[in-house]
Amino acid sequence: MSMLPTRPLPDKPIGSNIELPKEIKDKKCIIGFENIENNLCFWYCLAYLFYEGRIDRLKSKVYELFKQFYGEKPKDSYQGVSMMDLESLEHHFNINVNVYKYGEQRGIMIRQSANEYKTILNLNLYEDTITEEKHFSFIKSYFQVFQTAFKKLKYVKAQGLYFS
Repeated sequence: MSMLPTRPLPDKPIGSNIELPKEIKDKKCIIGFENIENNLCFWYCLAYLFYEGRIDRLKSKVYELFKQFYGEKPKDSYQGVSMMDLESLEHHFNINVNVYKYGEQRGIMIRQSANEYKTILNLNLYEDTITEEKHFSFIKSYFQVFQTAFKKLKYVKAQGLYFS
């Protein structure tokens, strides 16, 4: 796996009730939040960051955080969070939001927070190439998701092949 920078995604809402591929489901350090209603995958990730606990008991916390930000409960027409929304969400909740795209043994950083809050929300962004639907998952351990890339980097540095 390698880490590659990429250009920003178009500003489309992210949040779909989709089935994640096996390689993401099998990662114990990623919580997929599949089958989430009303495109609330970001909000489930945020609730898990603040409250952890059992996933099936996060719904009330999700609604509480959503209402705290938008001033109302989520509606069926809610389409999800866009990449442009992340900065205002960071400031509202005093968090850094980093977004990665994991797949095919590669990790690509999509967005790195420019803020310096103590709390960090690392998200995995999955996009279905056929339907173009997008979904956020919670990364519990950044290192475990991208450990192969770190091992390769350590090897490259040890061999004197690393240029900074």
